[in-house]
Amino acid sequence: QPEEELHPRGSLGVELAEAAEGGVRLAHVLPGSPAAKAGLESGDRLVRLRDRDVSSLKEVQDAVAEVHPGDRVPVSVRRGRQTGELTVTAGEGF
Repeated sequence: QPEEELHPRGSLGVELAEAAEGGVRLAHVLPGSPAAKAGLESGDRLVRLRDRDVSSLKEVQDAVAEVHPGDRVPVSVRRGRQTGELTVTAGEGF
């Protein structure tokens, strides 16, 4: 019987939380993580991830579940009154 092949998940290096005003915010960006290298900051609110609008933790988790190490992940965030587009190159997750 063949062994099951394991595929590592991609990691962005962020901790997520529900935003008080709705949506999802970055509660913490891990130092040196792919997200930090791309310019994401704690407190940023996620707007789009992988070309999908995201407004709940479940939507973000579903989008990130499809990310593999080395994938370039387009991310839109709201920081204060401005919205910005960044690209995160996913690292290796668990």
